[in-house]
Amino acid sequence: MTQHIAVNFGIVGSALRLTFFLVAREWETMSNQSGDLDFHLIQLVPMLVLSLGIMLVAYKLAKEKDRNVVLWTILGAIPILNIVCVWFFIGAANRRLERKLDDLSRRIGGAT
Repeated sequence: MTQHIAVNFGIVGSALRLTFFLVAREWETMSNQSGDLDFHLIQLVPMLVLSLGIMLVAYKLAKEKDRNVVLWTILGAIPILNIVCVWFFIGAANRRLERKLDDLSRRIGGAT
């Protein structure tokens, strides 16, 4: 279990480094241009709003599916990566329902 968590945090760390690299590169590009800095910052707003929405969806799905809420919320907050991860979040098995089905199958199997 500890190794699995370390792998997950390694993936999150890599995604965060990539995000910070992309933002730093964009910031450097903006500072080198002779345009209005506010205009360039305004271009980041749609991406941040989209990331906030996906983060909330990831949080709700993690709670509903009985998954690691903190990890899923962090992955949902990282721009670009969150769009890829949301497909996994939606398709992931619901552990709560799986436990109920296992319990029912044990009861039925034991009753016959």
